[in-house]
Amino acid sequence: MGHTKIDRSFVQYLEHDPNDAAIVAAVIGLGRSLKLQITAEGVETVGQAQPLQEMGCEHARGFYFAQSVAGSHVPGLIPRSGEARQHRTA
Repeated sequence: MGHTKIDRSFVQYLEHDPNDAAIVAAVIGLGRSLKLQITAEGVETVGQAQPLQEMGCEHARGFYFAQSVAGSHVPGLIPRSGEARQHRTA
């Protein structure tokens, strides 16, 4: 499966700019037609996340979902992630 991303510059004004909303909807529609995984970048508010979901965007990244963490905290996150994968496959 191929993959494409919607740049944060389109997501940022999604709530207020009908042109950005139209571009995002077109990219999502085209991506779905081509069976691509679409990821919206830079989602920071529910006002951005909700329309993306309604448009059919199934993947998103941004501060709305998780805040940035310091690099020193990353090693502590990796084992938990691996443990979660082990439990899901068991």
